[in-house]
Amino acid sequence: MSYKQIRALINSTADWFLELSGDRVQWEDKKLVTGLARIDDRRAVIIAFNPERTPHPEAALRKGVRMVRLAQQMGCEVLLLLGAGSGSGWWPIGDHDFIHALDGFIRALIAADVPIRTIKVGDLDEIENLIGELSSQR
Repeated sequence: MSYKQIRALINSTADWFLELSGDRVQWEDKKLVTGLARIDDRRAVIIAFNPERTPHPEAALRKGVRMVRLAQQMGCEVLLLLGAGSGSGWWPIGDHDFIHALDGFIRALIAADVPIRTIKVGDLDEIENLIGELSSQR
């Protein structure tokens, strides 16, 4: 799944989506596609993993921490989209900056006092079924 496919998936399932960029420290990295969304009548922060190799994944993880904090400020849930290949082949394990950023992202997710839903992105039918489930839980 590419960046363009991730954006198309988000745009097709969310009623409204505003992509937010940058880690507010150094870089913008498209390893995480993040932003504010409205799905039906619910607000959410979307964090979607892009499996493509990017130059600064540590910046993307710092952006992820920023998005989790934003969700807490807004009192809305986080939708963490994990797709095929998002967990393999892009982790620069020997890079200290990356390890530090990954630790911060995991800690932010654990400490968050808002719902965090992890969604394995397969096909659109799977996502639409999940959206239906979320809508019925209101």
